[in-house]
Amino acid sequence: MAILYITLIILLGVGCIYFYNQLRKKQKRYSDELIKAQTEAAVSIAAKEEVYESEKKQVILQQEEYYNELIKKINQQHQLEIIKSNKYIKSLEQFSRNRGEVLTHKILTALKANLILQGKIKEDEMIILGNIFVPYTFNDEVRTRQIDHLILMTTGIYVIETKYWRGKILYGLTTEKAKDFAFLLTSLFPNIQKDQEQTLVFVKNQNNDAEESKLEMKALTYDNPGQQVTRTAIALKNYLEKHNKKYNFVTSILYFGYPSDEENNVTDYSSKSNPKCFSNKENLCAYFEKQINERKSKYTSRDLTEIKKVIEDINYFI
Repeated sequence: MAILYITLIILLGVGCIYFYNQLRKKQKRYSDELIKAQTEAAVSIAAKEEVYESEKKQVILQQEEYYNELIKKINQQHQLEIIKSNKYIKSLEQFSRNRGEVLTHKILTALKANLILQGKIKEDEMIILGNIFVPYTFNDEVRTRQIDHLILMTTGIYVIETKYWRGKILYGLTTEKAKDFAFLLTSLFPNIQKDQEQTLVFVKNQNNDAEESKLEMKALTYDNPGQQVTRTAIALKNYLEKHNKKYNFVTSILYFGYPSDEENNVTDYSSKSNPKCFSNKENLCAYFEKQINERKSKYTSRDLTEIKKVIEDINYFI
């Protein structure tokens, strides 16, 4: 009987050990499968994250390209608007020129057409530019000077300042030449030097009041027109020489364009050869015809085209 019990106990122990081993194997198998599943899941997640990052970068690149293209189009549109605005402003400037400048421009264009008709010049051997600006530096500050008319010819470069002034104009007057009437100059210009030239304009003024009619004469003065156009020509010469040293022949011309009669005329007292001064269109045109007939060519048609481009380029930005 004891042997039976011992046998049962041994069998029970072996069974427990067997079931225990089976349980451990199952647990290990479950653990291995869990680790494998976790590893596969981690690999899958990493792969998906990689795909996600790649797709995200692609989307970002596409967005960047889109916005860069959008910005480029906006900038292009903005530049077009600026160009349109500049052209509009320049057209307003052209229409805002005073009557004297418009009349002078017509005289110059008619002169060019006549010279071409006579066979003295070709179309590209006389270029007329109006109401343009040239930069210059004063006390380290960039400023601009306005040119009423710029004439580019093979014989030289000509700057014309038009004054459409009424009255009796005394141009280039000095205290010495004014003699007994020097007090007029010293009254208007207290610090005037003996040989310093100034310009006076006398305009008759009818003044009717209740008692009687009075005849009045007004004495006017402006910035020295000769000095003004000479400085403008120098500024242009200095600017053009920066582009090409041979563009150094600039002539200044002062043109009083108001029609002459008994009350409106010009007396030239100036002893200076520069600027050239003219008070009627016949003399102005004759001067340019003489330049063509007597002066040697300094520039070619290609030079004139290049000078024109230099002028137009800087005026685009001013």
